[in-house]
Amino acid sequence: MAGGKTSIFNEKAAKGYEGWYETKEGKYYDKLEKQLILRLLKPARGESLLDIGCGTGHHLRWLASFGLKLAGVDNSSPMLEVAKRDLNKDIELRLADAEDLPYPEDSFDIVMMITTLEFLEEPKLALKEALRVCKDRVLLGVMNKYSWLSVRRRAKGIFLKDPIWGYPRFYGVRELARLVKGLDKNLKVCWQTCIPNSQGRNPFGAFIGVLIHSGDRVGG
Repeated sequence: MAGGKTSIFNEKAAKGYEGWYETKEGKYYDKLEKQLILRLLKPARGESLLDIGCGTGHHLRWLASFGLKLAGVDNSSPMLEVAKRDLNKDIELRLADAEDLPYPEDSFDIVMMITTLEFLEEPKLALKEALRVCKDRVLLGVMNKYSWLSVRRRAKGIFLKDPIWGYPRFYGVRELARLVKGLDKNLKVCWQTCIPNSQGRNPFGAFIGVLIHSGDRVGG
């Protein structure tokens, strides 16, 4: 997560973020989401991957076992400090905005944004940047606005005044497709969902994975 509104992902959020993955519910969701990511990405050893909004490095730690050349960016210093503490030193981490990446064109085979797009003020610009620095494919992992889990999280933001869940903009499958096609109608897109207990093309699954083949992408 992270990569969006910096003030939300402060030191308190950074300290508590990894705790979610230690809960029974968090472990369950995390397992299904990672299975979906692998099905869509099919990463090959030696490929380079940039994680935009890498937060505390949760997904980078997991991906390190696949023999990938990894890098991550986030605009929250507290989140990055946790990542730097826990990740191998050969994983490059930079403080940067998703809308202005410090890399030249075609720097990575794979670029991914997992629960990042929801927190960005300019998601279209961030997606354009992801496509710019990517040679092959971009993966979006997004919380589905039409799932019961997103409804519960929005309620938490409203009634419990949780600053994290009160801020994000949730998406549905069609909205994500429109966002991508709005950049370039020729981009090839495929999607799947998971959670609560389904894997496949369920438009109400709580977690949406969208794979964009960036070979024919917009420039500049």
